[in-house]
Amino acid sequence: MSRVRKHHRSAMVGALLIGAPLYTAVAAAPATALRTDADDPLVRYQWHISNQGQRVIGDIRPVAGVDMDVDVLHSLGIRGKGIRVGVVDDGLELGHEDLADNIIPNGSYNFETGSHDVTPIDTFLSHSTAVARIVAAVGWNGRGGRGVAPEARLAGFDFDARDSSRNLASVRYAWGDGPEGRNIDIFNNSWG
Repeated sequence: MSRVRKHHRSAMVGALLIGAPLYTAVAAAPATALRTDADDPLVRYQWHISNQGQRVIGDIRPVAGVDMDVDVLHSLGIRGKGIRVGVVDDGLELGHEDLADNIIPNGSYNFETGSHDVTPIDTFLSHSTAVARIVAAVGWNGRGGRGVAPEARLAGFDFDARDSSRNLASVRYAWGDGPEGRNIDIFNNSWG
């Protein structure tokens, strides 16, 4: 299968994952290298966006070509615009420089405090902030990296992990029982 076909197939799969229309008419264009690092200094380490075998951690080099072909989606204008993603986890750093512009105002919910502030106490160790950056870090802003869907909107749901009897209620609230979750298109639940 040619590289163009591989990109087209991957673009369709990626479009489904980020909620874009299944079919998109695009004019054929000659294959050219896409500058994935333009303006975002950490994109060159994001092998899931464009894997060219670049060094990512120490001497670790991923296998070139094994990626999500996200750079192709971005070049087609498929960037998550209009999609709302809820990250159900340990909070979300609402003021993060690579996320703040994509945060839905008052769209998040903290189950422990009953407020819209889901910023974790220890932002350095926040798993959900790392997840949110992979999903929807603002692209082409000269900061950090770029999300798979850099134009998607984000909300965080800080479920009460310390009280197992409230876990299910917290998750159900996020998934639509509460007003904040009703407008979310895609939920990420990567807690263990």
